[in-house]
Amino acid sequence: MLKGISGIAAFVLTFGLSVSLVGLLFGFTGISTGETGVSAEITDFLRQDVRNGNFRDREIRRYLSKRYSYGSEYDLKIEGYSESVSKYVRASSSMNDASLPDDLRYAWREHMEAWLAHDKLLRGAENSSRSDLGCCNEAFFVRYRNGVAEINETWHQVLRIAERYGANTRGMY
Repeated sequence: MLKGISGIAAFVLTFGLSVSLVGLLFGFTGISTGETGVSAEITDFLRQDVRNGNFRDREIRRYLSKRYSYGSEYDLKIEGYSESVSKYVRASSSMNDASLPDDLRYAWREHMEAWLAHDKLLRGAENSSRSDLGCCNEAFFVRYRNGVAEINETWHQVLRIAERYGANTRGMY
C-alpha cells in the first residue's frame, strides 16, 4: 500500500516538474487567463483609466498634504482638486474607445459625461469669488454629492458590461 502511494506521488511530482520545465523552455501557451481578444482589450482599456484615476488621486493627496501643512484643514481651496479632476477628464476622455463593443462604448461615454459635469461644477466653484470648500453653499454640496453618485453609478455600469465580455475587473470597484 505504501509502495503504491509512493509511486503515485513520485509520478505526480515528476510529471509536474517536467511540465514546468517544458513550459519554461517553450512558454505556457496552453494556459489561458480566460480573456479573449475583446476581453483583453477591454481590460487594458479599463486599466488605463484606473491608472489615470490613480494619477489624479496622487495629485489630490499631494495637494492636500501641502495645504494641511501650511494652514488649517478648513483652509482648503478647490483649485488643486479641480485641476487634478480636469487633467483626469482630459486624459480618460481622450482614450480611444473605438474597439469597445457598442454597449460598453455607450456606457463609457456616459461615465465620461458624468465626469465632465463634475469637472464643470468644480471649475464653476473655482471661478466663483468664494472658492473655499468650507464656504461653498448647500446647493453646491448637493450637486457635488449627486455628481459623485452619478460617477460611481456609471462606473459600476461600465464594469458590469465589461464583465459580460469576460474582462478582468478585479480591483476596479
